[in-house]
Amino acid sequence: MQFSITNNTLTNTNNDCLILFINKDRQLIGSKHLPDALFELTSVRNIIENSNAINQFGQYALLSQPESSSARFFLIINAGENASLSIKKFRGLLSIAMQAVKQAGCRQIVPTFHFLTVDGHDEAWLVGESVAQIKQQLYSFDEYKKTSSKNTVEKVTFCLSNAVDKSRVEQIIKQQEAVSDGINFARDLGNTPPNICTPSFLAETAENLAKKFSRIKTTIIDEETAEKLGMGAFLSVTQSSAQEGKMIVLHYQGGKKDESPVGLVGKGITFDTGGNSMKDKFAMRDMKFDMCGAASVLGTIQAIATLNIPINVVGIIPASENMVSSHATRPTDIVKTLSGQTVEIVNTDAEGRLVLCDAMTYMQREFKPKVLIDVATLTGAVIVALGFSHSAVISNNDNLVRELEKSSKQTEDGICQLPLAEECHAPLESAFADMVNSNLRQEGGSIVAACFLSRFIENNTPWAHIDNAGTSINAGKFTTATGRPTALLTQYLINQSEQHATN
Repeated sequence: MQFSITNNTLTNTNNDCLILFINKDRQLIGSKHLPDALFELTSVRNIIENSNAINQFGQYALLSQPESSSARFFLIINAGENASLSIKKFRGLLSIAMQAVKQAGCRQIVPTFHFLTVDGHDEAWLVGESVAQIKQQLYSFDEYKKTSSKNTVEKVTFCLSNAVDKSRVEQIIKQQEAVSDGINFARDLGNTPPNICTPSFLAETAENLAKKFSRIKTTIIDEETAEKLGMGAFLSVTQSSAQEGKMIVLHYQGGKKDESPVGLVGKGITFDTGGNSMKDKFAMRDMKFDMCGAASVLGTIQAIATLNIPINVVGIIPASENMVSSHATRPTDIVKTLSGQTVEIVNTDAEGRLVLCDAMTYMQREFKPKVLIDVATLTGAVIVALGFSHSAVISNNDNLVRELEKSSKQTEDGICQLPLAEECHAPLESAFADMVNSNLRQEGGSIVAACFLSRFIENNTPWAHIDNAGTSINAGKFTTATGRPTALLTQYLINQSEQHATN
């Protein structure tokens, strides 16, 4: 899909569909930027003045082959009051428009979303947000269907007002394209079936990124090497599967060679049966999405590599299946982690924290990151607490949380801080090992899981844990991956690089 900007008038721009908005008084929004010839089209004027189909917010009319126009269709949408739309309402209008455009089979469109008023944002920001939402709204995953419903839109042209800074808009479009492609890349990985998306598949995906971008280097640690290193927690999960586990390391070198990197660790459980602590059939149905933390890390690294962000980032993905077999870990087995601490595994369905803890230790000892962020679909408890709208963030560093909250607001990729409570360490006590891997009671499940991970933070490294179990999917009749929190992570890294440049 190609995005372009122009100062040509709307009626002089070749397109299949011109997207217009009216307010509650049936006036065209952005009329001062629209050509007078548009108001002279009888068919357009009749729709706006007389059609009962566009009385309420979000209702639209698709006008075919208006006279004296280069467009095959005019799409006219009611934007309501338009005093100042919320971002949520703006995205809703954009979703409505893209569904109509897709159904009409349009290839070239000229939208006027940037003439709407959205919570005080300017025209350049609205163009960028339009680009992001168009790419994400038109996303489809039809790889394994006989017939495809992929979008037909090939070109999107924004006709700017004279006041807007064209170079700034071009920069915003470039960034939003890269971030949206990263999100959709993560969605593709999450939606890929688990018989295809295995640990080896994720490893190959990482290696392909290294082939595509010269600044990315990839190393794959196999089970034999992991055993030599002493990754007993990671191997306690991988041993149950015929698919070999992989510890995937991606090193993006965008900054100076001696600069400490930001560390990202993404949980990569490509399918989770629960092991011997087996899930029921309904809970197991969506367990191909248990690698969406890994997907978001891969999507983020692709995005920053596309943009050549001047920062060093190391991403580590502990990838494994969690299966039931004669080799599977038993409840009450004790394993030794890479850190040297021992864990009594009382629940084999709490496997994510086992693969993460060895990855986090390896990250700190090998790369000494200035900041460590792990992303994991770690607990069902976080969905009980926060639903599907916000990821939980739990951290040992308030400044890091503030930075993540800033990125969250910039991207509308919501997070909510939960406490790293000292009293929540109590359920991790074991009579036989340094700790157990799970509290057998239900209360505070997300916080207790984070407390477990916090025991593997060395030298007070600033660390944040993001539990995206709810936000990683669009739950419903057909559950699909969202790619979250790729946007948040990418924006955080962009912010960090900009702060470093000004210091």
